[in-house]
Amino acid sequence: MYLERAEEEDRRMVENWKGDADGILVFTGLFSASVATFLGNTYQGLQLNSQDASAFYLSRIYQQSASGNGSQVSIPSTISDPATFSPSTTTVWVNALWFLSLVISLTCALLATMLQQWARHYLRVTQTRYQPYKRARIRSFYAEGVEKFRVSWAVDALPTLLHLSVFLFYAGLSALLFSVNLTIFKVVVSWVALCLSLYVVITILPAVFPNSPYRTPLSTLCWMAPLYVLRPPVNVLRHILHRLFTRFGILSPVWRALSELRTNLQVLVTNGMVKSAEKAAMNQPLDADSRALAWTYDSLDEDHELEQFLAGVSVC
Repeated sequence: MYLERAEEEDRRMVENWKGDADGILVFTGLFSASVATFLGNTYQGLQLNSQDASAFYLSRIYQQSASGNGSQVSIPSTISDPATFSPSTTTVWVNALWFLSLVISLTCALLATMLQQWARHYLRVTQTRYQPYKRARIRSFYAEGVEKFRVSWAVDALPTLLHLSVFLFYAGLSALLFSVNLTIFKVVVSWVALCLSLYVVITILPAVFPNSPYRTPLSTLCWMAPLYVLRPPVNVLRHILHRLFTRFGILSPVWRALSELRTNLQVLVTNGMVKSAEKAAMNQPLDADSRALAWTYDSLDEDHELEQFLAGVSVC
């Protein structure tokens, strides 16, 4: 029984890993190509244009030749001295943001490829042809390693890095458009701000509504951060009020309330986001069961399905 349930669980976990890796590889391929196309046009601003340098030196040669003939020729102000060349601040920032975005995107692709290799390796070492007892011990050994080394955190980190890469590209694009045309800059930045606001809302939603299907890779961090922020002040206040209560016998209701809050915070941190949502689901009012039964009844068409449904309801 252990091996059957373990194989089913492992297969589901590995399929999730491979699905995430495949999606990341497709997106990073398209995104990296787009960023590289933009960089092909902007990185040239980091170095001196050879045509400008040739024009400057030819002008100097012409000026010296004319001076030898007694003529005075000035070099046009549009031709700059190569020795004094320095890229503009905007050019440096745009290229820095886009190069960083490209490097992070390629890193995500590399890690996604490694994740596929980890998945294949995990199945190969856990689904051997040994005796059931030996297979169970081997599977338990590697499954504990997956939990110990937080592979699920590494899987969740890949989309986070990919989102960071996209936001860096947006930042570089905004900086470039600001120096080119303010009208286009305002239009693009307005859309980026709208997308960023929506991203923040989607990130926060699971922390406020546990049954929200919308989430981002940062949703778990958004849910955990307030808990870790609240724990230290709650512990300090509880300690202070405990001393006042034990010495003077005052503020006992507040101390008990803080003790209960401390316990609840500890439970939330221990359970995690998913377990807390499951607990919220189990604490729903009975109306949720009624709606579930009504939906099940409406979805049944065959007589034998209705008989099975009514028999199950009567048993409950």
